[in-house]
Amino acid sequence: MSAPTTPPRKGPPPVRRPLETSYRPLQWSIFKRVARRIGPYKAIMIPSLILVVVAIVIDFGVALLTVRAIDVNIIADRDANGLMMTLGAMCGLVVLGYACQSISAFTLRLTTEKVFVDMRQAVFDKLQTADIAYFDRTPVGWLISRGRRDLQILVQFTVSMLAQVLGAVTTFLCVTVILWFVNRQALWVLLLAMPWIWIASYRFRRRGRPAWRRVRKDISRLTASVAEMASGVRVVQAFTREDENLEQFDELNLVNARSYMRTARLHGAYLMTVEAMAFTSAAIVLAITGWKVASGVMGFGLFMLCWRFVGRFFQPIRQMAQMYNHLLQAMAAGERVFGLLDRQPQVGDAADAVDLGRIEGRIKFENVDFQYEKDTPVLKDISFEVAPGQTFALVGATGCGKTTIVSLLNRFYDVTGGRILVDGHDIRTVTAASLHSQTGLILQENFLFDGTVMDNIKHARPDTSDEDVETMCRTLGCHSIFERLVQGYRTQVGERGDNLSAGQRQLVSIARAMVASPRILMLDEATSSVDTQTELAIQYALERLIERRTSFVVAHRLSTVRRADQILVMDQGRIIERGAHAELVELGGKYAALHEEFMRVEDE
Repeated sequence: MSAPTTPPRKGPPPVRRPLETSYRPLQWSIFKRVARRIGPYKAIMIPSLILVVVAIVIDFGVALLTVRAIDVNIIADRDANGLMMTLGAMCGLVVLGYACQSISAFTLRLTTEKVFVDMRQAVFDKLQTADIAYFDRTPVGWLISRGRRDLQILVQFTVSMLAQVLGAVTTFLCVTVILWFVNRQALWVLLLAMPWIWIASYRFRRRGRPAWRRVRKDISRLTASVAEMASGVRVVQAFTREDENLEQFDELNLVNARSYMRTARLHGAYLMTVEAMAFTSAAIVLAITGWKVASGVMGFGLFMLCWRFVGRFFQPIRQMAQMYNHLLQAMAAGERVFGLLDRQPQVGDAADAVDLGRIEGRIKFENVDFQYEKDTPVLKDISFEVAPGQTFALVGATGCGKTTIVSLLNRFYDVTGGRILVDGHDIRTVTAASLHSQTGLILQENFLFDGTVMDNIKHARPDTSDEDVETMCRTLGCHSIFERLVQGYRTQVGERGDNLSAGQRQLVSIARAMVASPRILMLDEATSSVDTQTELAIQYALERLIERRTSFVVAHRLSTVRRADQILVMDQGRIIERGAHAELVELGGKYAALHEEFMRVEDE
């Protein structure tokens, strides 16, 4: 006997978390693409970078004036007037330097925000036009992260990196040039320390990269635990799982803390190495310059300058070392952001797509096959025709392909075999906008946007007047229901419509479809999650809505399909019966059995 086989899936593939890493090697192509985004704002960016250089040069000018004040004005000449002039020049340069720093910081931030806004709009626009299959396979949290955290990391690092690298190079060159003329022995001591610092930086990068990767993995697990608890808090409290959940969270929390401490130890060891090299170099430079001062070869002001420049010499090196980890993170973020922006939708308008024009609503499926995943057929050789204004019902067990037919008619996916015609046009040859502007979809769990009831009803046509909306709602029989809300049509629906009951949300969705005035209407389990009394109100509204429209009705509850002009009974992705309600009951097949079971449940 052969082993039982698992029946194929009948819905979209499960959400899969994309494989990604927090770090990527340096990729100049990513920097070039961000630089092109900065290009429109170069009139702000270039002066900002110039001011960064000017501020650093001014700071070194202040240092040189300090030498003059000590060695010339105080020690050599004992010139009070000269000292006052030098100090005045120093104060002027300090003020000018702070002004340059403030202006450059502001303009760099302004550039960052402008580029961030542009790229965030590009990501949002890309998500709006992405095909449904992409959302089926991509976690919502991943998408939100691309538009927020990854963009921030990429843009902020790129803009700040330009300023920091330019500042570090300027500082290094200024220190090197000044020490070359003032104290070459001290300069050679500092240069000899650089290879050792580079080795320490290299070892830190190699050991720190996996440590930080572990930190991010542990943070993800910790965040997922909090999100899961928040989503399932009712179940947690109902089954008194608080203590067990707290123990699990404590364990994850401790693991996360240990991961952070591992990186802290590595970073501490690295900083200790760099500081040890800096201290050793400073001690040697101090000995050399101190001997020169004692011998009368060097003035005390130059001694102080050399001592100060030891710290300034290592400052750019520290900045570059700390920047390296951020660089790798920015590369990973850029790879994910541009991967999203570069993605081409699987379903989109053809190059020669035409406008559909106003339709009558004649629909024809010709030998349609479809599969979400390769070698897993969902629909097999589906053929039927719906005349304009007819109501067409789809019934069958969960997973038989009813919702898939509706999704294909909306062109959320493209058929893998056969074709779908609307008024004789293959829907793959017309623009999506001209098709969707004439179709309406009402789901079992309709999405309501944050705002008022009136805002949601007018979502498809915001220019509709309030009076027209109320007139349509009277026609649907739901005007009095909306008026009895706390603030009537101005009642806030809350996030995802949480302030309304399931039935009220459905009525808002029906009214929204009425305002949109589609030629083709699709109802997917539109009354399956409400009580009987609410179902009657919804049923009345639906009857008014489908009048003179081509309508598809997908339902488990046969009370919603009895009046359909034609009913398709589906099983395992195929049509097994078709006809009107009375014909199918008389046939005595699958539909008759479903109807008998439904009547028995209703009588109970």
